[in-house]
Amino acid sequence: MRYPSGQKKNTHERIVLAASRIFREQGYRGTGVDAAMKAAGMTAGGFYAHFPSKEALFAESLLAAFRGFRKRLFAGTRARRGSASGELIRRYFEAERRDEPGGGCPIPALAADVARSSGAVRETFEQEVQKMAAALAARLPGQKDDPGDAALAILALGAGGVLLSRAVKTPALADRVREACVRFSE
Repeated sequence: MRYPSGQKKNTHERIVLAASRIFREQGYRGTGVDAAMKAAGMTAGGFYAHFPSKEALFAESLLAAFRGFRKRLFAGTRARRGSASGELIRRYFEAERRDEPGGGCPIPALAADVARSSGAVRETFEQEVQKMAAALAARLPGQKDDPGDAALAILALGAGGVLLSRAVKTPALADRVREACVRFSE
């Protein structure tokens, strides 16, 4: 049976997007190939027609996760000087989905899994962190210090704040963590 042109590419992309979401929800180590394929509406049997390994899917899913988060983070803004670091942290928390990690930033959701992964996955993650930091730096006001360092600090503060706010039990404390991060960065 012949399939329409582009179907394999579309199916591949559907798997990557579904895996991107489920890896952020359940962690890379906590998600099997079966679960990733089921999330894409497919059976596990077709996995190896698209990917040589689960780790290859993980690397591609990181690209999709970062791309989607950057799009939400910078929606409606242009790279310009003059945005305060506090505003960037506020935007990070607004774009982040604390109670819905599958749609949020891949850093707090997957950094621990990435740290235990191969060099190829870590390289992909690092490149995407650098892209995110560069986009943040382009939106920082002129300063004495390297805006790239400030952008990395903002990214670390946002990701760490999200991670901590997800880990605590009390919603009031989770909100307090978020607000403390915003106030600290102003």
